[in-house]
Amino acid sequence: MSTNAIAKRYAKALVQIGAEEGNVDKFSGELSQFTGVLAGSTSLTAVFSNPAYGIEAKKEILKEIMTKLELSNNVANFLQLLLDRNRLPFLPQIVESFNSFADDLSGVIRPTLTSGLPLEQSQIDEIKNSLTKATGKKGRAQSRGRSFFDWRSCDKDR
Repeated sequence: MSTNAIAKRYAKALVQIGAEEGNVDKFSGELSQFTGVLAGSTSLTAVFSNPAYGIEAKKEILKEIMTKLELSNNVANFLQLLLDRNRLPFLPQIVESFNSFADDLSGVIRPTLTSGLPLEQSQIDEIKNSLTKATGKKGRAQSRGRSFFDWRSCDKDR
């Protein structure tokens, strides 16, 4: 099974649980918080990916992190399931899929606006409003623009 299919399967299950309880946003925040802790610590990532560490040691480390982060029972159980099934390395893709499913559920789209020059907030708001009218969904646009003086990054031959 592909990584993407695995991530979607786990993410969809957690979104469904979150939707039943009205905790989708809370779960999203907790997953992002946990993913941030893992991403910020190469030693933690190494421990969870190293088969030399036993499953019980990994469970204790995971339990300690979850306690410090004060994660909900459902997210904590979900992370323990991922560890038990050796799916923790897929967590970044699972979180991405989770957020995508959560956006679909709440009617949100997240386009990325790319422009040659930085956009003013009024321009971004105007584009967001146009997207909302066109799609009927709430838009949470992000803007990425290059400064006029950043011309060297455009020309890769120099």
